[in-house]
Amino acid sequence: NLKENCIECSGNYLQLFPGDFVVDKHYRFEGVSDPGDEAIVYAISSDKFNLKGVLVNGYGISSDKIADEMIKALGEKES
Repeated sequence: NLKENCIECSGNYLQLFPGDFVVDKHYRFEGVSDPGDEAIVYAISSDKFNLKGVLVNGYGISSDKIADEMIKALGEKES
């Protein structure tokens, strides 16, 4: 789950803060009948915790409120 300052994995009670993970890829999706129905899917990984995962969030007006540091962290890494 996306929290204001971290990504939280409830299965193993893990919190990933900016610097703990990178976004390998991200994809935006738009609803067929409603352009305002948008979502974004992030493929993330963490060398620190040796894991990979997927994070889904609303996009635009329906996105979760997050801190500026998290916005920067959710930018896709440069190849």
